[in-house]
Amino acid sequence: YTGEQGVFEYILDFGTQTGMCGIAYNAYGAPDRFEITWDSTHVDSGYVGLDSYNQQLINNNVDPSIINTTLLGSGNGQLLFMKNTAYPTTAVVKGSAVLANTAWEFSGICPT
Repeated sequence: YTGEQGVFEYILDFGTQTGMCGIAYNAYGAPDRFEITWDSTHVDSGYVGLDSYNQQLINNNVDPSIINTTLLGSGNGQLLFMKNTAYPTTAVVKGSAVLANTAWEFSGICPT
């Protein structure tokens, strides 16, 4: 899955297996945010990428508490959760990007 500036939601089917699962994401340089909601579980990457964009994020009303950028941040990472029951099989994955000229992508990680 790929995206750009804006908020995008996708439904991912993780099947009936249980175990750690989630997404592998890449926000590249400009920070983007990834969230997964499954059943009552919610995990959030915050805004990940280069910290040189922090002021731009704040200027776009991003709460500093959800900015997880780093000096050399490439925006690569994984967002995982424990799927401890067979059902529900699906989760909502949300990608958020407030800055212009951004691009991001993610792929699913099946339960292991």
